[in-house]
Amino acid sequence: MLAALWGALGAGAVVLALVAAFCQFGAILVVRPRPSVSVRAVGVAGACALVGLVLGLISRHVAWYFAALASASTGFAALYLIALLGSLPEFERRDMNSVVLSVSIFGGWLAFTIALWASPLPGIVDALNFWVHVAEWPFKP
Repeated sequence: MLAALWGALGAGAVVLALVAAFCQFGAILVVRPRPSVSVRAVGVAGACALVGLVLGLISRHVAWYFAALASASTGFAALYLIALLGSLPEFERRDMNSVVLSVSIFGGWLAFTIALWASPLPGIVDALNFWVHVAEWPFKP
């Protein structure tokens, strides 16, 4: 019964890591007709990440948390970049304050994600190995 509790806490940490990355993505995504950046949602993303880290530490599944956070942050950051580049020609001069704020927050998020992948934190090496195997799979005989 106790093992199920620790597993559920570890799964909760993973879910909160995914929610944190999604909140960050949604907070800084600027779209027409009224582009805006939600600083409150950036705070919610940080709070979800912190609570997820605490749950991961309590459940001793912090490797799951870091792997999920790094993978989700990378995926949502790439999705953000594709959406921004696709909608950039549609923005007007009055929209540039929101776009610049969004891109600056994105730069910080990207720096954090790069530092996370480069770190020796538990779970990062396993996540890297997983994504390398996924990328190599179509080319294996």
